[in-house]
Amino acid sequence: MPDTLPDKPGIPILFVHIGHKDVLDIALRQAVLAAPDSPVILLTDEIRDLPFPVHQTDIRLHTSSYPRFRAVYEHLSVNGEGYEAMCYGRWFFAHEFAVRHGLGRFCVFDSDIMLYRPAEHFAAPFAGRIAGNWSWANCFEGPEALGFLCDRFVGIFADKPRLHALADRFRIGGRPHVSDMHLLMEIAVGDDRFLEQGSLIDQGFDHNIRDANGRFAMRDGLKDICFGADGIPVCARTDGGPPVPFTFLHFQGPAKERMGDFAWPIAGMAADEG
Repeated sequence: MPDTLPDKPGIPILFVHIGHKDVLDIALRQAVLAAPDSPVILLTDEIRDLPFPVHQTDIRLHTSSYPRFRAVYEHLSVNGEGYEAMCYGRWFFAHEFAVRHGLGRFCVFDSDIMLYRPAEHFAAPFAGRIAGNWSWANCFEGPEALGFLCDRFVGIFADKPRLHALADRFRIGGRPHVSDMHLLMEIAVGDDRFLEQGSLIDQGFDHNIRDANGRFAMRDGLKDICFGADGIPVCARTDGGPPVPFTFLHFQGPAKERMGDFAWPIAGMAADEG
């Protein structure tokens, strides 16, 4: 079967995921509902029947550029080696897919991202930038921008003194640690082609639903989210600012278990899966 993308006018949304699928399916369904004009694309190790329109492709078809990174990779993380290597590998897989399909602007989301507005709304603040500095929810101006990021990953891992210094700086519990998140932020420092996404938290870009960010109301360990009639999640502020409508929520770590509680129509949005 030819790997032909759906003919939709919206900005493509890519998810790259191997392994357990329950949480992923919640995120995929939510993206389909929130961005009906965008092709939602999954690079995965298992093609499955899904009750909503997602373009699935075998991740193994997009791995030819990854060995150049694997050749310099050194495991410096508190996480398991397979997990951490996959976190880096997904950028190479997504880049190869984007090149093969001639994508223009596109988004890449972690499988714990719940989207509540169209991809165009998410991408608007990135205008004039090649990408942002967050690994969990990003927008690339095209394959070349993601290719640049992949080249930098290879360069940093090949430069062992620099790599070890970074792993020492980001130690967790006394253990050296460096992740793709750390490296993306490091690469973006001082490079104004990257959007500093932390500046968008007050515009509804969620850093972590478990983090008050010094201004959001919390309940039961998560942001105190309410849903309006339009299905957009809103959180009250404790610093006197107006409530913030969120473009997406990031269910990092143990918060993943709560994603189903925030999915349409469970949150009160009368959406139809079509």
